[in-house]
Amino acid sequence: MHLLILKKQIQFSSEIKGIEMQEFKLRKNSFSLMQSAGEKCAKYISNKISKNKEIFVVCGPGNNGGDGFIIGHSLIQKGYNVKIFLVLPLRNKDNDNYKAFKRLNCKVYSLKELNKELKKKTSPVIVDCIFGIGLNKNISKKIKNLIKLINHKKAFIISIDIPTGISSDNGTVMGSAIKANLTLALHCKKVGHLLFPGAYFSGLVKILDIGIRRSLNKLKINKIKENDPKILAYPVESVDKRYKNYNNINLLNRLWEIATKHQKVFRTINRHISLIHGHTKNRLEPRIRGEGVLLMKNFLKGL
Repeated sequence: MHLLILKKQIQFSSEIKGIEMQEFKLRKNSFSLMQSAGEKCAKYISNKISKNKEIFVVCGPGNNGGDGFIIGHSLIQKGYNVKIFLVLPLRNKDNDNYKAFKRLNCKVYSLKELNKELKKKTSPVIVDCIFGIGLNKNISKKIKNLIKLINHKKAFIISIDIPTGISSDNGTVMGSAIKANLTLALHCKKVGHLLFPGAYFSGLVKILDIGIRRSLNKLKINKIKENDPKILAYPVESVDKRYKNYNNINLLNRLWEIATKHQKVFRTINRHISLIHGHTKNRLEPRIRGEGVLLMKNFLKGL
């Protein structure tokens, strides 16, 4: 059995931020890129979601929240029934996200109001714009509680760039994470979209061109491509180092689905099934191993 190595680039957060900085210089401003990102996301959502659906755009205090303000504003202009929520206060009035916030001409709801809405027996579309690739610490308790409500809500969840709570650099859960049905990755996929458990929480990942010049991709340092075996060796902090290479995304996602629905199956899975990648000269060769499933088993224990 041979595995296909694709040529799509993926990036670490520091690399995409460096590329964005160069794009800002070429544009002579940064807000236009946020506006482009928000409008491209809104266009994609409007092409996929019926106007009969209620949409909750849940925004955080950073640039991911700024994208959310633009998404909500654009969807309202397109005739959608949208409620925009700000779940944490904005930090700096000089930032682009505040500029996007001030351009809104609709009511912005609070975290308390969102919690009430999530307890109602409705099935909205939820657009997750709480935290993006800038997240570098664990989620606070009140946002953990919000994430729990969102994940238990009967809703279709769209995360912008990366699901809230997932590290964009290694796919680990920063205390708690939103389980998205769809993630709209801005410009390119990030490492956290592909490493478990980030791959599971991201759901289907769709890359959106937000207007960053492709020529700027040469600024990236890493040589990792999607499905390249190098990414499978990138360390996952929460897992025993002995198992850091056993990270085949498709298999572990499937095992997750089975295990969460049929816990008893674990006794069989744990003895027999795990796919890891190994090199045999220039060929990728899958091998059946038992240890790899411990990565997912350890993660389940931590829930």
